[in-house]
Amino acid sequence: MSGVIVPTVVWAEREDRVFITVEAPGATETKISFEGQKFIFTSKAPEGNRYEVTLDLFKEIDTEKSGFDLASRYPKALLIKKDNGYWNFLLKNKAKSLKVKPDWTMWRDEDASDEEEEDKTQGFGNFDMSKMGMGGMGGMGGMGGMGGMGGMGMGGMENWDEDDLNDLDDLKEGEEEEEDKNKSDDKMKIDDNKLNTVD
Repeated sequence: MSGVIVPTVVWAEREDRVFITVEAPGATETKISFEGQKFIFTSKAPEGNRYEVTLDLFKEIDTEKSGFDLASRYPKALLIKKDNGYWNFLLKNKAKSLKVKPDWTMWRDEDASDEEEEDKTQGFGNFDMSKMGMGGMGGMGGMGGMGGMGGMGMGGMENWDEDDLNDLDDLKEGEEEEEDKNKSDDKMKIDDNKLNTVD
């Protein structure tokens, strides 16, 4: 029996943008659109079901500059705020929903440094900012965020070298030595206990 599933939406924000991830496992034929103060998501779900969610956003977004990424595990949207400023709420009228939750992995305090900001947003989606603007065109699922395919969620790999692999080997050896030492200490305790027992 097929039906409509309302997926969970997790979100975080910055002064000028909102990050949305739709937790819709197995989504296919996904469509995301933006209309002034609305975020609309639909897709096919496993077992003949459909995913559908429409969010009445707290404030307006710039639909021409906002975009989405369907190449990630879960569909993601990057909403550009029409007016800068923290919303502190995702939904209109400060409404609460069991299906809308903060994305604590992306959350940032308003007074956090720019370096912390880059670390948290680096792996969010596959957005090419020069290609943004596809969002206002409803029914164009699959087009947003495909430009360049750069990054593929592998943030930080550009600075990787073979020394990093050696560091991992050293760490593993250190852990094995510690484990061997702990086993040896445990064996000594057992041997001491045998000496102290009377038959």
